[in-house]
Amino acid sequence: MSRNCKPIFPMYKFNRIKLILSALLLIGFSSIAQNPLEQLIQEKIDAMSLSEKIKQLHGQDMWSTEDNTDLNIPGFTVSDGPHGVRFVDATALPTGIAIAASWNRELAHEVGRVMGKEFHAYGKHQQLGPALDLCRDPRNGRSPETGGEDPFLCAHINIDLIKEYKKTQLLQPLNISMELTSRQTDTR
Repeated sequence: MSRNCKPIFPMYKFNRIKLILSALLLIGFSSIAQNPLEQLIQEKIDAMSLSEKIKQLHGQDMWSTEDNTDLNIPGFTVSDGPHGVRFVDATALPTGIAIAASWNRELAHEVGRVMGKEFHAYGKHQQLGPALDLCRDPRNGRSPETGGEDPFLCAHINIDLIKEYKKTQLLQPLNISMELTSRQTDTR
């Protein structure tokens, strides 16, 4: 190396980067330590073996995961529900395309509130929906669950629905149809 060449990362910059990263790590860990729920969750995760972690995430059946009785960690139950809780006597709500066709954000807000309450009432922890992606091909079997092909309309309708749904303390809605419709392309 020539004496005239300067190192790409001078030592003082490298030390500053290490200092900043160390500070960020400490801040992150201190915030976990300050929040008792986060601390409890981290303790439970640390106490789990790899096989227990896999069982907690892997389905016991199509709609639920196993309980971990050793550590007192409950499993969770999901339900498909683009227009309400399935397989029970729940309200049949309008699908995504019907809500979007109304251009009524208050309707989306109300549907989200009802969905959240009913999913909670039926013991569901997570809803498999709404379909946030755009409908690129109406032949897709999940097209009625989407808000159509307009990105502005889909965004605003689904934001109102999800904001209200989240108030019920359920897990974040999970969009199972994103992969199905996002891979559609024009094959002409």
